[in-house]
Amino acid sequence: MCGQLNVRVHVREGVAARSVTAEPVSCSLMSMTFFDRLVDNNVVRDSGHIVKCFDDFCDDFVISDELRKVRGQLIVRQKAFVPV
Repeated sequence: MCGQLNVRVHVREGVAARSVTAEPVSCSLMSMTFFDRLVDNNVVRDSGHIVKCFDDFCDDFVISDELRKVRGQLIVRQKAFVPV
């Protein structure tokens, strides 16, 4: 196990948390291959720089690079999904 415990907390202002749970995650394998898909899909250059694009807007979200464009597409998909 790693020596650090990273906890992601989503807080809504004015709402008290009823409980908080955390569990250690094994991190014995360290690999950056997860991020290769960003280079393979022209989101990030081989140098590590994020590919820029002309500004576009998705509601109040400004899309100024290919990484934000992916995020903007996720926002649109979430809005298009209507649960039954």
